[in-house]
Amino acid sequence: MAASAAAVTAAVGAIDAVAAEARVRMGAAVLDRATARLVVGVEGATPIAAASLTKLYTVVDILDRAAVGEIVITDADRGWIERALTVSDDNAMNALWSRFGGVATVTGAIASAGLGDSRPPSDPSQWGEAVVSARDVVLLYDHVLTDMSSADRDLVMGALTATTDVAVDGFRQDFGLLAPPRRPGVAAKQGWMWFGSTFYLHSAGTLGPDGRYVVAIQSTSRSSAVARATVDRAAAAAANALR
Repeated sequence: MAASAAAVTAAVGAIDAVAAEARVRMGAAVLDRATARLVVGVEGATPIAAASLTKLYTVVDILDRAAVGEIVITDADRGWIERALTVSDDNAMNALWSRFGGVATVTGAIASAGLGDSRPPSDPSQWGEAVVSARDVVLLYDHVLTDMSSADRDLVMGALTATTDVAVDGFRQDFGLLAPPRRPGVAAKQGWMWFGSTFYLHSAGTLGPDGRYVVAIQSTSRSSAVARATVDRAAAAAANALR
């Protein structure tokens, strides 16, 4: 257990070191699900605009509400869920956002997973402007893996394991935790967007056997190329520490 604790601490320290060297703002958190060891980086509890990480919040809330009979989801809804997670389809997300309550899906996921740093967007039409921390994203994954039914967990994690290299909008998703060569069994939700002159690039998911480690990396910078290179380096450093 001591070795595991050291590895998690080293992984977060490695991410923070990469961020400091590149002068890129980066939030990081790593959870070892086998020991419940959670380590949060320097900016890991700082809320940052979520971009497409909001899709994971919305999907989790929809499945949680369906599990208790509050709502009914159709095969079409499940198709939208899979597209929102695998190819990061904004149209699929728009359909889910409109059908299941918009900002209420973010507040619902926050309540279900017991999150403390996240909040929905101030403009209900702009789901990508929800703010989330790396710490909260890691805890949301833990909720999926620990609290959800096996069917719902398999739907979410199966879709994230099948995340495509290229999103439906043409943006390459093979960065960060999904950078080539893709690690066996890795599952991740990626996020990206320009908001004003700031580029947001996030990579969050699981590594290791049975998704033992949950890693969240969120970044903001003025250059998409710098962001991609830095998130790639940070994810590789974390993976090496956790190996």
